Amino acid sequence: MAEGSAHTAAGPLVLAIDLGTGGPKVALYDTAARLVDSAFEPVETRLLPGGGAEQDPEEWWQAIRRASARLEASARQRVAWIACTGQWSGTVPLDKEGKVLYPCLTWMDSRGAPCVRQLMRSWPAIKGYGLARVLRWIRITGGAPSLSGKDPLGHILWLKAHKPDIFEATCTFLEPVDYLNYRLTGRRCASYDSITVHWVTDNRQLRNVQYHEGLLKTVGLPIAKLPELVPTGTWIGSVRAEAAGELGISTEAKVLTACGDIHSAAVGSGATEDYVPHLYIGTSSWLIAHIPKKLTDLRNNMGALPAALPGRYILANEQETAGRCLQFLRDHLFFDKDSLGTGEAPPDFYARLDEVAAQSPPGSEGLLFFPWLNGERTPYEDHRMRGCFFNLDLRHRRRHVARSVLEGVALNARLVLEALNRHFPSQVRVIHMIGGGAISSLWCQIVADVMGVRVHQMAQPQQCNTRGVAMLALLAAGKISRQDLGGLAPIHSVFTPDTESREVYDPLYQVFKSFYFRNKKFWSQLNNSSH
Repeated sequence: MAEGSAHTAAGPLVLAIDLGTGGPKVALYDTAARLVDSAFEPVETRLLPGGGAEQDPEEWWQAIRRASARLEASARQRVAWIACTGQWSGTVPLDKEGKVLYPCLTWMDSRGAPCVRQLMRSWPAIKGYGLARVLRWIRITGGAPSLSGKDPLGHILWLKAHKPDIFEATCTFLEPVDYLNYRLTGRRCASYDSITVHWVTDNRQLRNVQYHEGLLKTVGLPIAKLPELVPTGTWIGSVRAEAAGELGISTEAKVLTACGDIHSAAVGSGATEDYVPHLYIGTSSWLIAHIPKKLTDLRNNMGALPAALPGRYILANEQETAGRCLQFLRDHLFFDKDSLGTGEAPPDFYARLDEVAAQSPPGSEGLLFFPWLNGERTPYEDHRMRGCFFNLDLRHRRRHVARSVLEGVALNARLVLEALNRHFPSQVRVIHMIGGGAISSLWCQIVADVMGVRVHQMAQPQQCNTRGVAMLALLAAGKISRQDLGGLAPIHSVFTPDTESREVYDPLYQVFKSFYFRNKKFWSQLNNSSH
């Protein structure tokens, strides 16, 4: 068995593929949504001047091939269904033969920001948006193009402005997960949920999402360059012989519509009831819940978008850097490769970091960390803002620095929780925590203390995306019911808020909350030309 193996079973299996920013996970699940086997392969992100962040789609596919080859061969032959999820809000341009014309512009790529700001500018304005224009977008789509330029629409507008030959030669622009489905089936299609952040679909009827001709005309995007739309949670075809041979699976396997990682996590977290959120802490983070109706919060850059569960919306948001802050701490502060060290972090670095951080008291002796290392999306959409350690003094040690990073991510998430509570019928009391950050019991307790909620640390928290799409595939195949979903995601531990820690964190949160507005002008001055 490959790493992550937890269960063996006879019978048909789901092959779940999660194309994370750091690389793809592939996993096998049985018909009770229990993990059978899994493997991971890393991929590289190339960060470029001006806010570029690119990946090579062929590298994705080869990584998926290598990871699949590490799964048990006999189990792969029992794959009956395939479901893909992964990084959302990226852009892959294909020509008519299916050749990738330009590297994928990932969800971190902000080069399209000036194009989107020009598109959305008019008078009167609110938060950088022309009021009439943004209200039209919200009415039709449930949201609006991000002024950060990090949506596919921003990517496409950037290609049109700066790579016109690529734009003209492109036959179809695909999301990363829809590109994987193209490699699997040869079909260029997108689901009602995967297409959403192109911001050119009418999402007012969840069972009949269509491209909106008026919005397409406004942005200057021909409908012919967009994929076919298919209903969420449906089968798009069987796997092609070439792909089946590369992955070691049967050509009889059926492929499900793809969905973004935000959508699959909302299912795999077990938080499938309305108004029950899950907190994901991985490279980025989000605090998302299913809701029964459309809702838009322009002030906090959140909107209700079609969910991967048919007939439901998710109140979507995203915070740019969370676990990535720990990676930055490891690779560029503690173990950078220079004349002071070899750059080799211990393989158990994150476990050791937990031990060190636990030696600091709650509040890190007044040291605050702001995790905005690549700008921010929610609740402050500003690609110029940056992170920092604040209130650092001579008494602080590495333990304080380590804990303050964990606390800073939690404090940032509390900003979103505060916005959610204004819209939900009752205050959030329970959060399901998933992603790599949920492995840390210390981080789970910090989240409970900072946010004042009970935290359910989900079992196998790094597999929630693969588990989520496996559950969606089983739902589409009729192997489980909608009512089964919540019970198929096991809870590992429960953390309750500590009263004394709350008394420390509440005043720190008030400082954290006001920090952006007090420093916004300085970030604008310092980083005006950075992206």
